[in-house]
Amino acid sequence: MLCSTIIPTIGRDTLSRAVESALSQDLDPTEHEIIVVNDSGAPLAASAWMNSTQIRVMDTNRSRVCFASNAGAAAARGKYLKFLHDDDYLLDGALRSLISEAESSGSCWIVGAMRVVDSQGKLLHVETSQDEGNLAALFVVGEIFHVSRSLIRRQDFLKVGGFDASVGMFEDRELEWRMAMVGEFGSTETMVACARVSCTQDSAYDAQKDGTRIQMIRDSRRIRERILNAEGANRRIRDSLHGKHHLRGRVCRAYMLSAALRFCDAAVLVALSRVVAALRLAAPGLVHRAFWAGLFGRRHFE
Repeated sequence: MLCSTIIPTIGRDTLSRAVESALSQDLDPTEHEIIVVNDSGAPLAASAWMNSTQIRVMDTNRSRVCFASNAGAAAARGKYLKFLHDDDYLLDGALRSLISEAESSGSCWIVGAMRVVDSQGKLLHVETSQDEGNLAALFVVGEIFHVSRSLIRRQDFLKVGGFDASVGMFEDRELEWRMAMVGEFGSTETMVACARVSCTQDSAYDAQKDGTRIQMIRDSRRIRERILNAEGANRRIRDSLHGKHHLRGRVCRAYMLSAALRFCDAAVLVALSRVVAALRLAAPGLVHRAFWAGLFGRRHFE
């Protein structure tokens, strides 16, 4: 089996579109399975797609998206995993393009381009990425690749333990960091998915909801601390910064912010270690203006 598309769902009306977009991919049906993980706590509405031999439906009974995604991955047989939110959908040729790049590059995670639309279908922006290789530093500074535009090698996903439900928000970023510790990332310019964002609970994409901003900041800081505490993190981060002066500045800023928080927590030794690590990382960038722009939080396009 080449690919398993996993669609965790809480029974949204958009589920059929997501499933049908996976069914319409130009892959041999014997090499592509679709696992719908019903986490709604109620039976799914009867739909024509349920008659497809490519599809399996699992029930996880309101265990939340991380557990539902992990359950789907555990049941999957594909070499690659394609997670898809139930209010997003794949575009024509998406899986073939992602798989082709994965096979040729050997990367553990492939990222494609994605359209982001509002609840009325109006295009808001397009997400693209040409970042490849060791991307550990990106996740230190809070970058995230939405899973609906990503393809993941199942062997590596299972190796790192899948999604961690304990992190709260930004489980994508936390997983991406652990994947970056064990492998390389690749990318394709192909537009592979469309994601919906809104200010209601109907959107799986949007995190900018009322009352969540403080929790978002806390969860982001928690993930950053987990990253910086990881064994081998400093070396992996350092190796991902060659020639990336603006990103180097942003990473040093993250280390110094972490140091300040750890001082406030009376974790003095940890704080000092953050400062030392930041100074070591900063040295190669000191003569570059882009580094200072990143350090002080200014935009700079290298």
